[in-house]
Amino acid sequence: MIRVPGGCLFWVLISVVLSVVLTALLNLPFLF
Repeated sequence: MIRVPGGCLFWVLISVVLSVVLTALLNLPFLF
């Protein structure tokens, strides 16, 4: 692991947000 300010929790949060956004973008065409 790379030592960064904020620890691993910051990167976990970033990855969760990115996965949610990616899922939303993929599901967007099916909603309309």
